[in-house]
Amino acid sequence: MEKILKNFIFILIFTLALFLFALVLSFTISRFLPGDPALAYLPEGPIDWDEYEAIMDQLGYNDPLIIQFFTYAFKMILGDWGASFSIIRGYPVQLLVTEALLNSLDLLIVPLIIGLILGVFLGRISIKNSSLRSNRIVQILSLLGLALPVFLVGILIQFIFGYLLPILPLSGYKSLGLDDPPLITGSRIIDSFLSGKFYLIPDYFYHLILPWITLTISITIFIIILVRVYHINHLKPSKDIEKDSIVPFIFQVGFSFGTIFAFLMITEAIFNLNGLSHLLFLAINNADYWTIVAILYVISMSFVLIIFIFTILFIIYRIYQRQSVSKLSNINQMDKEVKL
Repeated sequence: MEKILKNFIFILIFTLALFLFALVLSFTISRFLPGDPALAYLPEGPIDWDEYEAIMDQLGYNDPLIIQFFTYAFKMILGDWGASFSIIRGYPVQLLVTEALLNSLDLLIVPLIIGLILGVFLGRISIKNSSLRSNRIVQILSLLGLALPVFLVGILIQFIFGYLLPILPLSGYKSLGLDDPPLITGSRIIDSFLSGKFYLIPDYFYHLILPWITLTISITIFIIILVRVYHINHLKPSKDIEKDSIVPFIFQVGFSFGTIFAFLMITEAIFNLNGLSHLLFLAINNADYWTIVAILYVISMSFVLIIFIFTILFIIYRIYQRQSVSKLSNINQMDKEVKL
């Protein structure tokens, strides 16, 4: 029990340190980004430099650096992310990022669930049946997945189902002639449901089929590789369970987050989907300062949150595993005593 408590305390301290590091890193990067934070608050036309300096002073950019950091941190945490300069001038960045984030989640959730299930299932099959044909098939699929990057997988799927067999749309979120649901939450599915425009939901799913297939293939292959690596390098006898560290697991979660997010970015670019990565590219191309800052903050905080959640789940799993091993050991001991 004492070791479990120490692990939880370690995770809390590590998460807080990671949260602070993410804030410092995003703040530092924000000082080198293209664009000007004051331009979003100035009227169009020639710049009045007195008004410009007044806005910079109001935003806190004339304060000492440490004060600027705390101002930045409080604004980011409270969701005060400024206004867009070039994407939709004067539009709250929080709404832009929220809508893009929900679109990305719509794209990611289904492939992530299917990819995890298939990846773990196929990975375990390949480990348990290392000398059988099923293992060779899984190995070949894994090698093909490594040889074919996600953008090539997406292009091949577009070519097959969009040109050779033109049965699915190549890109976008909706068919021509269909309107958008009124903006309520930012999620196209939820907003379509709440507004009573149910006919938009099947069309939305119809346009997500090819991106879902692309992302599912990439995530499945990645999970297969992770499962095989875990069994080869980290599987230990039950007596060594106490020696396992949560630190390697944290690094694995962080690496997995980065990899899957890269898959997501490439998939959104291939299929022209208005997700978080698409908004980031748009903001960089148009030097939309506040939008870039907000997206970097959301990505870094998502990284921290995912590491925290999965590490807690890992600790709970280890507790369950230790209890199972302890029960099995007690049963074996009782059997020996009965035999004696």
